[in-house]
Amino acid sequence: MIARLQAWGIALIAVCTAVLVAFGWGRWRGAERARKSAREQIVVGEQRALNAERVVEHSETRSEVDTLVLQLPSADAVPVGDAAADSAAARLRDEWSRD
Repeated sequence: MIARLQAWGIALIAVCTAVLVAFGWGRWRGAERARKSAREQIVVGEQRALNAERVVEHSETRSEVDTLVLQLPSADAVPVGDAAADSAAARLRDEWSRD
């Protein structure tokens, strides 16, 4: 009788141990997946932040260029041949003409 109870006790302990080992292994695997997922989300978040910074920088540059263009002086269009002698158009005509 005692041998039978001992066998049942050992079997019960073995089953409990197997269940606890399986539970612990599953928790460990789940934690590994969670860490991997967290690392991937961090990388994706960093990439999104970099892209957002680039978009902001591009928008700022675009705005600055638009502002500078609006600050350019307005002048009447003059054909290069009729340009005043001391103007950039005259220098362009003299330096770049094929005559």
